[in-house]
Amino acid sequence: KTAIKLAISRIKLLRNKRSAVLKQMKRDVAMLLESGQETSARIR
Repeated sequence: KTAIKLAISRIKLLRNKRSAVLKQMKRDVAMLLESGQETSARIR
């Protein structure tokens, strides 16, 4: 039981971390596009 709870909490943590990283990357790309750096945005 405890191992299952630990595993579930770890999975949730990883999912949250991954979604946070994705949001940050999307923001970065959006900012690059706004500032007219299209080539840098395409690389990412």
